[in-house]
Amino acid sequence: MQSCGITLCRKCHYFIHKKYTEKELGRYFNTLEKLLLDKMIQEYVQWAKKQVD
Repeated sequence: MQSCGITLCRKCHYFIHKKYTEKELGRYFNTLEKLLLDKMIQEYVQWAKKQVD
């Protein structure tokens, strides 16, 4: 597997890795666009946006 990634805040990074394994992320969510299509991620992003001052 190649080493690639996107820049995320620590909380978002932690949330994503709690929900998906490295293999799942590499196979199915290997771009930001694909990650943002996921319903669970969309809900988290909407919640996280409200937490910012």
